[in-house]
Amino acid sequence: MFDWIIAGVLDVRIGGVYPLADAPRAHADMESRRTMGKLLLIP
Repeated sequence: MFDWIIAGVLDVRIGGVYPLADAPRAHADMESRRTMGKLLLIP
């Protein structure tokens, strides 16, 4: 899978980066469809 990402075969879209403390906000953003792609929670 990582080889596909590096080769550009698989496109991974990061829709947002949130601190772990903002997990409720990230969840609310997903529910309301304010984001596209994956959301990352950073500890």
